[in-house]
Amino acid sequence: MPVINFSGLASGIDTNALIDATSQATRQRRVVPLQKQVTELTETNDVLKDLKNKLSILQTKLKAFSALNGGGVSKQVTASNESVVTGTASNAAANNTYSISVTQLARQSTVSFNTSYASTGDAMIPAINDGNTDAQRTLTVTFGTGSNQVEKDFILTSTTTVAQFVSNFNEQFTGSASASIVNVGTSSSPDYKILVTSSNQGLEKGQIAFTLDGAPDAGLSAWVADREQSQALNSQFTVSGISGTIERSSNTVNDLITGVTFSLQGTGSSTVQISTDTATTKSKVKEFIEAYNDVIRLINENDQIQQSQSENGEITSTFLPLASTSIDNSLVQQLRGILTAVKSHSLTDEEADAAGLTVRILSDIGITTTGRNDDGATDGTLVLAEDASDGTYNLESALLNESSSVSQLLQNLSEDLAGTGELIDQYIGFNRIIDTSVNSNSFRIDSLNDEISDIEAFILDQEAAMRQRFATLESTIARLQNQQAGLTSALAGLGNN
Repeated sequence: MPVINFSGLASGIDTNALIDATSQATRQRRVVPLQKQVTELTETNDVLKDLKNKLSILQTKLKAFSALNGGGVSKQVTASNESVVTGTASNAAANNTYSISVTQLARQSTVSFNTSYASTGDAMIPAINDGNTDAQRTLTVTFGTGSNQVEKDFILTSTTTVAQFVSNFNEQFTGSASASIVNVGTSSSPDYKILVTSSNQGLEKGQIAFTLDGAPDAGLSAWVADREQSQALNSQFTVSGISGTIERSSNTVNDLITGVTFSLQGTGSSTVQISTDTATTKSKVKEFIEAYNDVIRLINENDQIQQSQSENGEITSTFLPLASTSIDNSLVQQLRGILTAVKSHSLTDEEADAAGLTVRILSDIGITTTGRNDDGATDGTLVLAEDASDGTYNLESALLNESSSVSQLLQNLSEDLAGTGELIDQYIGFNRIIDTSVNSNSFRIDSLNDEISDIEAFILDQEAAMRQRFATLESTIARLQNQQAGLTSALAGLGNN
């Protein structure tokens, strides 16, 4: 039975206000602190997820310097005659100069049949076996040689149309070759011919051949034979210092010199130089520094305890999202430790001096932890010096004088920070440090929300009980007031009598 709220008609008490005040006092004492914890834990998780993302970006930037990518220094290819050859080089390429002479480019096969058709619906071979419409012959088309060979059979009759043959051909040779219908006439007076083109250059995959079944008729033989064919070719070239002609099935050659991909453009000769790409290397170093600084700035901005003072002098401390966890402090400490310890080689200073090696640590290529925040205070971010006023190298001069030392230094930095199982992996790997912390916080958030739900249910029960008690009170007071009124009236009547 629902509780009737009399709203203090008998007692004059504002029961709604009293119940609301009691509920709010309970919430303020028991719910609000829990909600504050939920908010703080949620904010911490959000920042930890952002930190994981930024560490992932940093890991990606560092892997550009890894041994897997050939080391820390980018390389470039410069050709004296780009109409003959161009190229690209990975970090693994060694600086050198080559003379290349191209005598033949690789090419695809093309075949055009000379038979003309007024319509794509015309019979491709109208006279197979002297017009016997029941006759059929097999045309075998082969592309490539050896293990790369692709061979398909086509059954032809005197009713097989041009469009049917071309459609069937393209279905059968997906990825290896294509056939098309070309109108060499005009739109008003069409003259259709069949063109076949291999998809691959070189003899291994691009060479084409046609054969007929055992006893082909004269009409089919004539149709196959009456064609213009440009057979596939391999590229042919020579390289200074290597005897003989080199052949490849493509004009893209990536297996000749380690880390170098040549693109043959035409016949002729060209000098090709592989050298250090200072601009690209510097750009990648800057990308690493910016990614590292993004991590440090995120930590600096969120690992603070802010204090504020009220008018009565009371000081309140506000913990920012990372202030209550030690994950970021441990991470920064380990990052800085690796940046300080990483070296380009394991030689002692005396041995390095004897070998003439000057690039040993990051500061030798101009990378220092002297970055400053907006207030001018050092904040642990990295800076790449553009000039070296103290006599040491900056990055550009280090690349010019000790390219291999720079490469090894950046490679070692990459392996120590971004290698599989190394520092960054320990933080961002699946169910590693950050995931474990986020999951723990999420579990705590769920528990707190359950606790808040239980308290809210208790408050609702408390409100219902209070309304019941107030309703009983109001009913009792109203009854007493009615009795008082009756007694007063009776006493007044006695007085009159």
